[in-house]
Amino acid sequence: MSKDTIYFADLVHNGTIKSIDTFPLGVGLIASYAIDQIGKDINCEIYKMPEDLNEALLNKMPNVMCFANFNWNLNLSLAFAKYVKSVDSKIPIIFGGPNLPIPQNEREEFLKLYPEIDFYIKWDGEHAFLELYKALANNNFDALKVKSQNLHISNCLYVYENDYYEGMDQRISNLMSIPSPYLMGLMDKFFSDDLRPLVEYTRGCPFGCTFCNDAVDIRSKIFRKTNDFVTEELNYIAKMVKRNNLYADLSIADLNFGMFKEDHHTARVIRSMADKYGWPKTIDTSLGKSQPERVLETVRIMNGDGQPIFKMYTALQSTDPVVLDAIRRKNLPIEKIKDLKDSSELE
Repeated sequence: MSKDTIYFADLVHNGTIKSIDTFPLGVGLIASYAIDQIGKDINCEIYKMPEDLNEALLNKMPNVMCFANFNWNLNLSLAFAKYVKSVDSKIPIIFGGPNLPIPQNEREEFLKLYPEIDFYIKWDGEHAFLELYKALANNNFDALKVKSQNLHISNCLYVYENDYYEGMDQRISNLMSIPSPYLMGLMDKFFSDDLRPLVEYTRGCPFGCTFCNDAVDIRSKIFRKTNDFVTEELNYIAKMVKRNNLYADLSIADLNFGMFKEDHHTARVIRSMADKYGWPKTIDTSLGKSQPERVLETVRIMNGDGQPIFKMYTALQSTDPVVLDAIRRKNLPIEKIKDLKDSSELE
């Protein structure tokens, strides 16, 4: 019995330079969860470079084609989606990611504007993709047949005969239900692609900044991985970086890194990796928007007594009180910033 083949693509423009040079973590997490839940009946392949996906499609078409949708790769992904449909119009095309309007009426307009997208998965994608995949597999991967059943899959939206369907919003509260794509070996091939490892240890944001995709009530609660998971995954990545002689930074996708007490553990692991393996050289992340003393201590732990790997900064969204009120943001008081600067290398 042949395996069902699923292609996952988080595509990047790579002309003179790569537009986004991080590992394809998002689709990797979805693939790792699908493999963990389904087992050996599926073959998941992950692609970052357009030429690699192109070669794969020329060699074999998948049962399902999935794309991570960001504002920098939408047109590129759509071009591939149109090509797949031109070869076999029955192959289901699934998009997911943050490049989607928040108002429901605008989501409907988005899907009707791009009819080559059969299904779109919003918010957390792992559980939603599994449920959608099972529905497709039970219907011989016939997207129209699945749509005709008027299924309401959580976090999934689609258009059928010009009618719009959207499943209820759903969060994944147990992040430990999602295995590490690094520890499963799904990311191994990217260690030779001159990319930066990307990790995520918390999901959610308690802040309601007006122009942020995560500034909705359902995203306000914080869920996180365990300390043991963080230690094991970062150790694996560090060893792979060393083995492949990869000169790479570390990117942390957490929206408020350093703001939570558990981040001190992550910082200690990062410092130990830097001392043992010489990696990471630098870190790219978004620091917490409150708890400045805790954030400062996180940075101090990471930098240790050796070569600093992160230079703390504070961001002012605006200094205009009218603008700050409109976007529902507050800056740290200038006095607090001065105090932090006096006790750190704050920029």
